[in-house]
Amino acid sequence: MNVSPYLLLKNSVAKAISQLAGDCYAKWAVSWKIDFKGAQVCASATPAKADFFLSDLSGSSNQRHLQNGSTAWFHIPDALKNELEQSIFGLSNADATTENGKHSVLAGKVLAESLDELINAVIGSICQLEVLPETAIFPPPAHLFRPGSGALVCELSVGHHTLRILLPAAAISHWRKSQPASPKPGLMSLKAALKNTPVSLHVEVSDAELTLGYLATLAIGDVLKLPNKLDHTLKVLTDDNVAVCNAHLGSSSGALAIELVKSN
Repeated sequence: MNVSPYLLLKNSVAKAISQLAGDCYAKWAVSWKIDFKGAQVCASATPAKADFFLSDLSGSSNQRHLQNGSTAWFHIPDALKNELEQSIFGLSNADATTENGKHSVLAGKVLAESLDELINAVIGSICQLEVLPETAIFPPPAHLFRPGSGALVCELSVGHHTLRILLPAAAISHWRKSQPASPKPGLMSLKAALKNTPVSLHVEVSDAELTLGYLATLAIGDVLKLPNKLDHTLKVLTDDNVAVCNAHLGSSSGALAIELVKSN
């Protein structure tokens, strides 16, 4: 029996995809001179979204095939098409709504071209895959709407209505790749670490006060307590930038301290 992995969509990823969809929408609106300002929301697919994609399976215009073999689906309400047609051609509501739902055959073709451009741009940008011509028509499988399927529904407000795009986990897998860990910072000089930190010449070792004369007798392995809350890996240098030894500015037995360690 094959068991699908439980995939969750991080909020940061959903926000980034929403922003990308919004950028595609803005470019499309400028290109078609459409003055619709809408919101874009991308979130995990849920059972509540299933009806939008299963309600109309009469034609090939409800899905797109992708370069990696996966499929994307979308749902466009008729009311959205009518409103978009009015915006493109400057028609009134009465003129845009005819017996066939379109002002003319030409208007229908232009409307289809405009929506295709928007859908292909959003899908291609999010999936980073080439959108291919349809080769088969089939409904989205029900498991895409189950919690943890990894599928994504992107909702774009076009005027007063919503265009919805369904993307399976395979189409957005690159968004889930873990980012490389940030490299650990290298050693810094003691002077740089304490640049803005006032350090008194009056210090203590094992709760015993030190004189300047005794301070000169300190050796590698001794611990100096400090009142400052710092935590750095240090390199002790001479005035000629010659490494003397390494050190750690942090805590020792609960007390903040500098601990000198042998240089590599």
